[in-house]
Amino acid sequence: MFLIKQEFDYKQYADTDYLKNYIRKQSNVKLHDDFIQYIWDALQWVPSLNPETPQITRTYGLNYYGITIINKEGSEIFHHVMESWASLFLKGLDPLILTGSWIQTIDNKKSENEGNHKKSEFQRDRLVNKLKTLANYANLVTGDEYFILDWGI
Repeated sequence: MFLIKQEFDYKQYADTDYLKNYIRKQSNVKLHDDFIQYIWDALQWVPSLNPETPQITRTYGLNYYGITIINKEGSEIFHHVMESWASLFLKGLDPLILTGSWIQTIDNKKSENEGNHKKSEFQRDRLVNKLKTLANYANLVTGDEYFILDWGI
């Protein structure tokens, strides 16, 4: 996720070639896809924009396979979501081991083996710092000068 200074129309940020060149100059916070899936439900509370649609559709949460913009309308909720997860995970053990989606394999005979939940391991303090940085990004987005841009997976 990137903190972007509002210099152009949102549509300009949906131009992938332009975006690649522009983003190289920006600071960013990278969150693992497994972690995004872990907090996915809470992210659905955040008002956001999809600049890849003709009318820049207002939506909620992140566009999993594309670009999402969080502007001042979603910044307060996004701040609280990031800050709340950071506070919760700060109380956890290091490393954090989070339970993910159900995984089941099929062997060579096409029979299903027993499945289990995927476990993802994260360095607690590093993850908490990333979440706090995103919460700080959200504080800067309260006006019209900045927005948060997520590029999807």
